[in-house]
Amino acid sequence: MSSSLPSGLMGFLLILILLVPLMGNAGGVDEFIITYWCGPPLKETTLERYKEIKDAGFNIGFVSIDGAFKKEDNLRLLDIAKEVGLKCIIADQRLTWDIASKPNWEKIVDEVIKDFSSHPALYGYYITDEPNASHFPLLAKVVSYIKEKDPKHIAFINLFPNYATPEQLGTPTYKDHVDLFVRTVKPQLLSYDYYTFLQGGDRDTFFENLRVIKEASERARIPFIVIIQMVTHGPYRDLTKGEIAWQAYNCLAYGAKGISYFTYWTPPDDPVWHYRNGIISWDGKRTAHYEEVKEVNNEVKVLGDFLNKLRSIDAYHMGKVPKGGKPLPEGTPIKGIEGGDATLGFFKDKNRTIYCLVVNMDYRNSRDFRIYTERKPKLFNPKMRKWGDVSFKKEKGAGYFQLTLPPGGGVLLRF
Repeated sequence: MSSSLPSGLMGFLLILILLVPLMGNAGGVDEFIITYWCGPPLKETTLERYKEIKDAGFNIGFVSIDGAFKKEDNLRLLDIAKEVGLKCIIADQRLTWDIASKPNWEKIVDEVIKDFSSHPALYGYYITDEPNASHFPLLAKVVSYIKEKDPKHIAFINLFPNYATPEQLGTPTYKDHVDLFVRTVKPQLLSYDYYTFLQGGDRDTFFENLRVIKEASERARIPFIVIIQMVTHGPYRDLTKGEIAWQAYNCLAYGAKGISYFTYWTPPDDPVWHYRNGIISWDGKRTAHYEEVKEVNNEVKVLGDFLNKLRSIDAYHMGKVPKGGKPLPEGTPIKGIEGGDATLGFFKDKNRTIYCLVVNMDYRNSRDFRIYTERKPKLFNPKMRKWGDVSFKKEKGAGYFQLTLPPGGGVLLRF
């Protein structure tokens, strides 16, 4: 490597070189995951309802809002999912988080695996949500056993976000919690939830949480997904399409292999959380969010499927750098951006071609960006699934092009 290269460029190239041995589809996730929390209730487990889910751009069904299923309920769900072309994560009432503490627990898990593992619509088994670290040793036993007996299907566990208390986490810090989970449980997939948009403002640690999970995922070479905010409840406000897109595109830029919406079906109202305005209302009607989510899913799915074939290098920020974010270093193909704040997720393929997902950090307004680059890029059209040209101009020796991004939206470039 030439010593005449700028230090920033040397650093960026070093990242590429170090990642070469990791090239490939980390974690074995071929298709970008789009799923949800709280599926239709048992009485609404019908072909029509799951066609509706499929039509909204989801590819993995999740547990019913009614909770854990009996064997016959799960088989009915899987049969319907197969017919409409979905995979499913099921919950079985026999498969509790603490099952490994019970006598002859392996026999119970064997029964569950025997009942469902051969079904073509099965994606995995739900184990638990937001466990305390004290639960990790028991969870490790059941995850290890399922891996051994049914390696084709995941044991799904979702983690707390970084605003959980040390008492909830069972560790002094959030990073300690995530690292201990990965080290002890050895999951096939990392998942956590994070809800950003409060009635009186926004939580400011969204990217800090993404950073911790991204780095844990890369160290362990397992994929991660993010459960993003959807339903209005408690202190969380009703979302705009821009806020929905902002969550999804920023997760993509940081290398997430999927997203999950909390929630699809709106939970029943209660005096504490006062759930309302999910994708489908409690009485089964589509809310305005159905079409918004469908549009976002259709865009993100195409980009996610493409990016899943690449290797995430890193994600940076231009303009205002959020807590936990990194400023854009020297040496990347992008030299500057004018017109607003942006997230830049860099990826590469096996030929070391560089790609960049540019995300508009403004979820309220469209932004007209002027992007300065060292060379003319190609622009990906998700609807056409084709690469096209940008209108590239020169100004005082520098090259630039302009594009307009919708609120929270993004675009993929190839250099």
